[in-house]
Amino acid sequence: MKQVKSIKKSVLSYKNRSMLLRKINKEFLVIIGVYIILTILVWGLFALDRGMWWDDIYVLSSIQAHSGYPFKQLFGLSFQSPTRIFLSTPFAPAQWSGAPIPSMQFLYGLAWFFTGLFSCLIVKEMFPSRPWMAYFAGALTLTATGDASMNSLSVLAIQFSVLYYFAALFFLLKWWHRGGKKWIFISGSCLLLNLWTYDAALPSILMTPILLWVIDEFRLTRRLIKAMIFWYALITPYLIIFLKFLLNPIGYAAKALIPMAFGERVIRTIDLFINNFTPWTWASRHWFPAPLSLLPVSFKLILSIAGTIIFLCIAIWLLKKQTKFNIGPINIRSKLISVGIVCLFMTITSNLIFSTVQFSEFYFRTQFVSSVWASIAISIFSYWLGSFILKRPYISLFLPIFFIGFGIYSGLERQDYYLGYWRQHKAELRSIVEQVPGLKPDARLILYVPPKSTYLATEATYLARCWISYLYNREPSLCYHVFLWSKGRNTSCKFENDAFVCIGEEKEKEVLPIAKSILLIYSPSQNRYILQKKIPTSLLQDASLQTDKYSPLSQIVNKPLPDYARSILYGPEYLGALFHSKNTLTAEDEIILLKFDSSQVNNNLRAGSIDLFESDCDLQKIQIISVIHAAGWAFDPKIKKPAKFVVILDNGKPFTKVPVNINRKDVALTLKNRNLLMTGWDVVLRAEKIGEGKHRLEFYAMLSDGSFAPLQNNKGVTYIDIEIL
Repeated sequence: MKQVKSIKKSVLSYKNRSMLLRKINKEFLVIIGVYIILTILVWGLFALDRGMWWDDIYVLSSIQAHSGYPFKQLFGLSFQSPTRIFLSTPFAPAQWSGAPIPSMQFLYGLAWFFTGLFSCLIVKEMFPSRPWMAYFAGALTLTATGDASMNSLSVLAIQFSVLYYFAALFFLLKWWHRGGKKWIFISGSCLLLNLWTYDAALPSILMTPILLWVIDEFRLTRRLIKAMIFWYALITPYLIIFLKFLLNPIGYAAKALIPMAFGERVIRTIDLFINNFTPWTWASRHWFPAPLSLLPVSFKLILSIAGTIIFLCIAIWLLKKQTKFNIGPINIRSKLISVGIVCLFMTITSNLIFSTVQFSEFYFRTQFVSSVWASIAISIFSYWLGSFILKRPYISLFLPIFFIGFGIYSGLERQDYYLGYWRQHKAELRSIVEQVPGLKPDARLILYVPPKSTYLATEATYLARCWISYLYNREPSLCYHVFLWSKGRNTSCKFENDAFVCIGEEKEKEVLPIAKSILLIYSPSQNRYILQKKIPTSLLQDASLQTDKYSPLSQIVNKPLPDYARSILYGPEYLGALFHSKNTLTAEDEIILLKFDSSQVNNNLRAGSIDLFESDCDLQKIQIISVIHAAGWAFDPKIKKPAKFVVILDNGKPFTKVPVNINRKDVALTLKNRNLLMTGWDVVLRAEKIGEGKHRLEFYAMLSDGSFAPLQNNKGVTYIDIEIL
């Protein structure tokens, strides 16, 4: 009889466990579904419509240059640092696929999704009785879009490196709680992949044993000592090589790390740390000015609200389920606080190591690891606040909802940003290959970029060389047949002995025979390079040059583009095809139709001034490829507030308008009026837009009542005469 009862009890116990597992599996599948939706919203809606943006072409070009050597393409191309031997690993299969951009986007999406999933699993492993909190952590990680490089393919390897670390941490925790050699083996493998891909997670790696110590209630056990020995044994060889690289005074690290005073570094670190917790600022984090927006604000708002509602509905459902299947200890307040503090410490140390890296002031590549730790910390403290302090579990939802809503919007904004730039870059690159489909072996390609141009695919010399070599599927030596002539990059050319004598970014000297040269000039208004069949007189600078030797067409050959290059430049758009830019009024690129009534001008009012009016050449002999920079301040003297905008007339006709929205503290102090703080204006005018000939430019402030008041320069004159050649 006792045996029968025992069997019945075992059967019932088995049924209860089976029911529990089915419930947990159902919950986990629902969570996976929400995470997929969040990933698509912040990354994937326009993934197939976005392309490369920065150093991604540098990696792909290097892989293409080593065609026929697959092992080297996967593991043998360490970039900048000798420790980054796996950096090209996710790029190589994408290049082999023949459709590199969709392949890289798919890999980026996978890395982003699984980083969020492992964040959830890590919290679930630390607090198995709190699946609701784990759900928070994963959702917050997937919508932590505060890094300006998020959604850029240039950080594909960095994203995989971050994934490898948090996967290593999860499997380490699994071994910590359950034992088993397979878990520690998988953890060590993921750790090695992280170390030898990118150094983003190094501070977190060094402090991971501290997290184990806190989880184990601050006990120094044999298990912790074993974990520390295993963990640090794996990273020691890496540290030796990395420190040697880091301390090299003439290596890449010496250039990439910006010298900073202690106080400046502290301020920068705090700024990066705060950025993890200010989601309302994430959408405005840009390295270069944003192109014209393609996605309507209403579209981004609707999707952000929809994604937040989906998260909220599942969170409420999980909360109700948690009361039925609440496994594990109940009194975990101290553990929550301790682990939360460690996560905050991990966050700030991750930001500290990136505070002196180039472009950290733009939050570029600085937040990938810190944002995950910040997300885990937010999930822990919001749960602790709602469940234990306020005794209202539903209050725990407020903070995650706030972050997730803004995070989704920021992710959509980042997609809009890179989609707009990729459209510009495709048109720019197509203009090169369509006019110069191929080069003779000894030909030289010169790309001239006027000052104040937008961010280009060929922005820097190495980027221009990589793009040309990659698109033409040529050997690496082709790189050195390309020269970028750009004042913005401190490169220049002059003419001596029938040759272009050029000075590059590293102050290296290059002599390019004019008979072998092909000159293309970038036109900002058309967003394309234009082949010059004759060398413009504006570039000759009065040099005596036998221009009849310049014969670009003789240096061009007809060659078809490789299939992968054709797919990049001429591939179809998908969802992005539904969104096209409208003719937005901008000071630089669009001439507007503006009603200007001279009878509404009040010449007796002083409404501001023209403080700056300059060009990169003589104002009386402005070249057609030049730009004019004007700036000043304007206010409405009737109401003592900034003017509505500044109107520029060209020979008496409206040419453009300029917003008045720049901080002019000097004006506010001089006129003793705080309302005049934002009275500054600044504009770049392109000579090609104005046109050749003599021009009189007049500047007027538009006042609140629709009237106009003239602006004067330091000589008291309300106009400036120029001539464009």
